[in-house]
Amino acid sequence: MPGGVQPAPAGNGRAVKHGAYARVAADRLDAKVREVFDALAEDAPLRDPDGALPAADGACVRLAAEALCRLDSVGDWLARRGIEDAQGELRAGVLEVEAKLRREASDHLDALAMSPRSRARLGVDVARVASFDLARHWSDSGGGDVIDSEATGDD
Repeated sequence: MPGGVQPAPAGNGRAVKHGAYARVAADRLDAKVREVFDALAEDAPLRDPDGALPAADGACVRLAAEALCRLDSVGDWLARRGIEDAQGELRAGVLEVEAKLRREASDHLDALAMSPRSRARLGVDVARVASFDLARHWSDSGGGDVIDSEATGDD
């Protein structure tokens, strides 16, 4: 080997520090994608006509899952080593990376309408939608025709 440096044996993470920039293992990422997708499938305010999370959201879910995997790695590293080094100094670089990953994950979840702010921008009032009873609404409004003749121009 040039320079006398031998490659790390398979599975050795000697160059990995906090994991923020390490490649996320495919099986770990796939598991996190399933976890995020399942959580969103239960809570997402925007859905396909069949009630599922829109398939088009898959790429954004994968990006969010990758950011969350990296955030988990950084969080685990900080939990093992603490936020201060041996000299009592804050591990500012790692804490900045952690904050950046939190923002990135939040941005991806925001893009999936998973925050009050993002839903408000889309005009989705989750509390109102969840409590809306169409049958009661029709009953209270007189239960007339679904299509209003004024709206269609029919007489």
